[in-house]
Amino acid sequence: MKASRAPPSPVGNLSSDVQTDTIICVDALTGLKRLSNESIDCVMTSPPYWSLRNYGVKPTDWPDGSRCALGLEANCADYVSHLCDIFDDVFRVLKSSGTLWVNLGDSYANSGATVVQTRSTNADPKVLRKSLCLIPERFALAMVRRGWILRNRIVWRKPNHMPSSAKDRFTNSWEHLFLFVKSQKYHFDLDAVRMPHTTSTPKTARNPPKIRRSNSVGGRRLPPHGAMPGARHPNGKNPGDVWLIPTTPTKHAHIAAYPERLCERPILAGCPKGGVVLDPFMGSGTTAVVAQRMGRRFLGFEINPEYVKKARARVRDSQSSTHSIHLKGGGDTFIHNGKKDN
Repeated sequence: MKASRAPPSPVGNLSSDVQTDTIICVDALTGLKRLSNESIDCVMTSPPYWSLRNYGVKPTDWPDGSRCALGLEANCADYVSHLCDIFDDVFRVLKSSGTLWVNLGDSYANSGATVVQTRSTNADPKVLRKSLCLIPERFALAMVRRGWILRNRIVWRKPNHMPSSAKDRFTNSWEHLFLFVKSQKYHFDLDAVRMPHTTSTPKTARNPPKIRRSNSVGGRRLPPHGAMPGARHPNGKNPGDVWLIPTTPTKHAHIAAYPERLCERPILAGCPKGGVVLDPFMGSGTTAVVAQRMGRRFLGFEINPEYVKKARARVRDSQSSTHSIHLKGGGDTFIHNGKKDN
């Protein structure tokens, strides 16, 4: 049965001219200026990576006086600075109980010379050619310095990662997903994303596990131990910070879209039901589709008008589709129309 949906409407104190369940064709910096303070519950996004692709969008005027599209800066330091300028405004519009999830990849020095014709020859005066630039680490440190609290550095492991033609290093098979918050107390529903326990049923208290005696100075672990009653949460285990999620192309996605499954756990855990999920780099609309399916409202900014059209079409398709997907215990095991996908 096709679910009925209420028409888009202003939420809380977003802004008088901004509605939820919409994707606006605007750059992130300008779009965020239109939002009121503490009006967003959750932000899930993946900004353009540095010196990797030229999306052919109009340049942005940055607070430092420079003018370029995000990702096409002359050096990675300027890129990180521009990213943090955007997330300074995200800090303003995010509720004190809100969460920020950022998927970000790294770049190699000089790897994008053919993409960015006008960039300098070095990523950084101290970074030699062929070296990783450590952009995710630079970004995380800069965000912490600007007042964000970094709660998790999650590994998104891609079992079907892209092959590499490099002969002198290993293929990159994972990316960062950062969880930032702005206050020490925030919304986080761990029970909504717990994974099923994979071990056997715990032994009863009448048959406790044997404890090895050791001359080690490390001491003895205090109870409860893994096989004892009370050692495991009845709703499942914490998913941890290494997530095995394959990439999944869609007919609407552009070349750098992240999979829907990467969004599900952050939105379920980091946004209350009925809350507003913002993606300032909406791209192909993945965040919007998942937020809508999970019973949350969405708002997206996207500077590329072609991607805006694709994202809006994708959201319309998802509204009329009977396809459903949900987490089983919140872990790496999912249910697609009743079929298990591990």
